[in-house]
Amino acid sequence: MELVLNNGKCALCGRQIGPVTGDPRTFESMLAVQQAFKEQISYFMKVMAQGIKVVKEAQADRVMAPFCSSLSEGPLQKGLDLAQGGAWYTAYGVYLTGLADTADSLAIIDKLIYRDKKVTWDQLLEAIKVNWKGYENLRQLCINDVPKYGNDDDFADGWAVWVMDTWCDSVDWINTQKDLLPYYGGLYVGAGIIGQNNVTFGPWVGAMPNGRTHPKPLADCISPSPGVDRNGPTAVIKSVSKLPTHRLALDGPLNLRLSTELVATDRDLENFVSFLRAIEELGIYHAQFNVVSSDLLRKAMKEPEKYRDLVVRVASYCAYFVELTEEQQLDIINRTEQQHW
Repeated sequence: MELVLNNGKCALCGRQIGPVTGDPRTFESMLAVQQAFKEQISYFMKVMAQGIKVVKEAQADRVMAPFCSSLSEGPLQKGLDLAQGGAWYTAYGVYLTGLADTADSLAIIDKLIYRDKKVTWDQLLEAIKVNWKGYENLRQLCINDVPKYGNDDDFADGWAVWVMDTWCDSVDWINTQKDLLPYYGGLYVGAGIIGQNNVTFGPWVGAMPNGRTHPKPLADCISPSPGVDRNGPTAVIKSVSKLPTHRLALDGPLNLRLSTELVATDRDLENFVSFLRAIEELGIYHAQFNVVSSDLLRKAMKEPEKYRDLVVRVASYCAYFVELTEEQQLDIINRTEQQHW
């Protein structure tokens, strides 16, 4: 994937490749960081596509699906099994995860290293290398002194937009490479991650510039990182509405946890209905809620036999809270409990 910079614009789409402004030296430095990020995305997207190609061609050769083929449009008309590209439209989902962590990390590099010059690359890299041990002051600086995605801040949200656009550009690119598609064709389509894969991937990802330590979960789906969305749920949905989700086949859910006091009265419920209407008007495809206190969830962890009927919304599905793993339970508890609109 060759991405040649042209006056700071992406060679694939012609857009400015990030919210970099101000000192020309800062601009050029962040262009280099963005270019390095693109090269990494390019490399791993290609590796992933090669893996998908092997799996799909093996399925086409060895794993026929006659029953599913009989229920789909195309296989009977084409005389081809579903696993051989028999459907009218064949697509392979490619999922994005780690949006908030990546965006917030790039924002920290931009602001603390290049704009404000409060931190050097050596300091940040050393802190990450040792999983922030002994660097708590620096970690708090990264967490608290740089705007974060989810607060309706254009600087922070601009990085989230850039990350999603860059990822979508790479999906578009692999569709132009015939050698990365199965022999019977098809199309790669981007989507936002669903479920609690953020918990699964946590141990696979090292410490990050946004202050996240290993092996903690990544931010879930397209939601902000837990605890940094401090301006209320209205600011969260405004941040999410800026994302180029129209480029995704499925943009993944936005998970929000509301305090029970926030929907306690009739007036509160009217406010909640207005909030839902705002979500619709902002064009957010999928938002879901838990209205449960942290105290109640912690009690359920300590005495699961008393809370076997406690159902929570996880991420695109519901589950009995006590049947989740401890890591999954803590991930839900750590989601910001919104106290006001």
